[in-house]
Parts: sequence; C-alpha cells; structure tokens
Amino acid sequence: RKLGLRLLSHRHNLDLERRILSKLRGRVFFEASYAMQAMVDDIETQSLCRFKDFQGGNTHADIDAEVDLTVTVGNSGNWPSYASPNLLMPVEMMKCMAEFEKLYRAHTNMALDWELSLGKCIVVVNDSVELELTTKQACLLALFNSSDALSFSDICSKLNLPADDVVPLLKSFSCGNYKILIKLPATDEVCLTDNFIFNTKFTSDRSGSIKIPLPLVNAKKKMINEDVIDDYIIRAAIMRIMKWHKVLPCDQLVSECAVELRAMLLCK
Repeated sequence: RKLGLRLLSHRHNLDLERRILSKLRGRVFFEASYAMQAMVDDIETQSLCRFKDFQGGNTHADIDAEVDLTVTVGNSGNWPSYASPNLLMPVEMMKCMAEFEKLYRAHTNMALDWELSLGKCIVVVNDSVELELTTKQACLLALFNSSDALSFSDICSKLNLPADDVVPLLKSFSCGNYKILIKLPATDEVCLTDNFIFNTKFTSDRSGSIKIPLPLVNAKKKMINEDVIDDYIIRAAIMRIMKWHKVLPCDQLVSECAVELRAMLLCK
C-alpha cells in the first residue's frame, strides 16, 4: 500500500524502486515481490500511455476551463485493494471524469473503475493560496462554492458520506494550523451539531502549495498488534526452512518457524 501511494505521488524514482525490489526478492515471498514489480511496471507503462496527457479543462470546450484532470491508469489485478467511498463528486469533476471515460472506451474495452481514495487535488482558495488536498477534502471544500455556511448534517448528505468519514475532513479545515473553515462553536472537536462558514480572509505567506493533513486516527481505532506478523513473512520463513530440510515433520516445522520469527521480532 505504501508503495502504491509513493508511486502515485509522482515523486518516485523508478530506477531506485527497481533496485530495492531486486534486493527484496531473496528476502520476501515471491508473490509479494512479483506484485510490487507489477505495480512499478504499471507506472512505467503509464508514462508512455496515451491517456497521461488528458486534461479535461484545457482540451474540451464543454468542460469548466478551471478544472484539469490527470489520470493514472493501472491494472487493478496488480494493486492492493483500497476502500472506495461512495462519494458524491462536484459537477465539474464529474464532467471531466465522463469525458475521460469516453476517450478511454474509444481505445479499449477493458472495464474502468475510479479509485477515488488515491486521488490528489490542487485547489486555489481566495484566488491566491494553493492547497494540496485529498479527493474527499476537495469535494468538501467545493461545497462552499455555492454556500457560505453549511451544517454538519448538510455536508454529510451532500457528500453522501457517514459522519465518521466527515469528521476528520472538517477537523483538518477548521481545527488545524490552517483555518480554512470557521467552526461554530469554536471548539477543538467536531460535533454533529456544528456549523461551518468559509473563511474568506484566509491567507498564507508560504510559497507553493500547502498540504492540509488529515488528523491522526484515534489510537483505539488504529491499534496495531505488533505480535502479528505479516502473512508473507510467515510464508517466506516456511519456504526457507523447507528448502533447507526438504522433508520435515509438522511439529518440527512449527517450532523452527517460531524460532526464526521470534528472532526477527527481536531484531525489530
């Protein structure tokens, strides 16, 4: 998953990624290294793809000229699965996506699914400040193009997202370092009864785009059991042991795996 996010951030070095993968092949299960190699190949193919230069706002008269869309096309079988929200997009984005789908289907019959959770948007606020946002954040902020103030329930219904998904989005805009939205009442936590007003006086002295991070997930929700070892690591340990012994009773295999995995945990 981290490799996927890194490759889609357009700040990757494919040569470096390939060198790292070549070193990983002898240490992790073959399926894992093969899948990661396929992801890198997807991005390399994308750099030669006819779709990469698609920009909706600049090339199609019926699309808002202020909206540009750049699409990365990959093989879904090579990438890990991501949670896809049933998000209601702004009309401007929907037009760009529909135009791209026409172009895509004119060249191939393969199915096309949008992975909105991996998207990134650059949004200009108050004609001067560039914000680097996730797709959900951008869709939320776009709601204030037509309304100066919205309640929490209005935002949930317009985005078609549950309250648990909307809370961190609103918190990133109203409770962080950059107060793009003014929250009423002005508390540090977002409540279901809060109202939000767009901050027309928001400015920033920083040059370049400002990344608005999402708040950290509650520690209870994001509790990770450090004793749980990745399935690929367990398989790799079994493969190494069986390559050495060829034939081994089940009890002895389990005990040797436990010894090897325990040593790996101690190294961490």
